[in-house]
Amino acid sequence: MFFKSKCAFGLFALVLFCTTIIQFTSAIGGRFCDEKLKWCNREVDSLRRQSVLDQKVRADENAKMAEELATLQEELAMCRSERG
Repeated sequence: MFFKSKCAFGLFALVLFCTTIIQFTSAIGGRFCDEKLKWCNREVDSLRRQSVLDQKVRADENAKMAEELATLQEELAMCRSERG
């Protein structure tokens, strides 16, 4: 009888220990996943900001090129009118 109660207590303690370990590792894993998710969100935000910045730079470059093109077209028109 004593052996059975000791065995039952040992089994109960083992189950309790395993449950505690599982919960502890889940909590650590969850915290790790939260940190990884935060890092991923920061990276995505950074890439979005960089993309917006790249678009603004391209728009500025396009505007400058459009101005240069307009100037060159005016000069070409003046050259043609002087010749003709």
